[in-house]
Amino acid sequence: MHRARFSLRNLDTARYQAIVKEQLQGARLELGSAEEIDAAVLALQKIIKDALETCCPRGRPSPLAQRTWSPDCIALLKEHRQARRWYTATGLQEDEARHKRLRNQLKAQIRKDTTTAWREFVTEATSAAKKNGLWRLAKRARRDAGRAKAPPQLPPLTATVHSPLVEDNQAKTETVAAKFFPLPTQADLTDINTRDTTQEQRCLSIDADVSSECMEGTIRDLPNGKSPGPDGIPDEALKACRAEIAPVLAEIASKCLGTGYFPTPLSENNHSCSTEGWQGRLLAPGEL
Repeated sequence: MHRARFSLRNLDTARYQAIVKEQLQGARLELGSAEEIDAAVLALQKIIKDALETCCPRGRPSPLAQRTWSPDCIALLKEHRQARRWYTATGLQEDEARHKRLRNQLKAQIRKDTTTAWREFVTEATSAAKKNGLWRLAKRARRDAGRAKAPPQLPPLTATVHSPLVEDNQAKTETVAAKFFPLPTQADLTDINTRDTTQEQRCLSIDADVSSECMEGTIRDLPNGKSPGPDGIPDEALKACRAEIAPVLAEIASKCLGTGYFPTPLSENNHSCSTEGWQGRLLAPGEL
């Protein structure tokens, strides 16, 4: 089940910025403790998301989008991620067993949803009201049916620009291995004073005072066209209201750097899994 994305080209930017600014002026964001920092981050995310829902329509989903996600699959995916994070934190055997059980259930649900979506597609394509439905099925059958999947092929490779091309698999394997797993090089340690290594010398000094201008520049440099994180806010929406949210974000970042605390809402992320077609990105600290 795919939820339509925001049609950012139709965003009412002026109204969007005005709503975010008004809501931030009326919000009381306290940053005294870790719980208050988390609450401030969640409140800021809610303000941006509500303004985006008000001022930006959602686009129509593509007819080519996969229809294999069901509400049960989404719920299992959430439970599986929580179990995996918990097992990574604890390392207990019972947590590992729960993680594996939910992983198997998720795989089974994905297979079930895929089969259901295919049957719905066949039913829709073969219905009398659907034009060119049989032609679509026939085209797919002529293309894929009766053909074994070809093994992955590597073209002729060369180690350098001036090296000859190699054709056999053994030489290709050695070329790829030398490229991705080079021999370790000897590090130059002559500039390191090993006689007097103190704790202060091994620490990295970071200025805890983050300015609004620095935060606004960070938001401005965010890439476009990336999938949003768990909060559902795309980078383009953050960039559209960067002048309004930069002071609040700078204050939150300064407090976090000063106390050494990372907000819990920002530790969640969408993982990418190419085998199942999952798409997502990590919500970096500099993005919200």
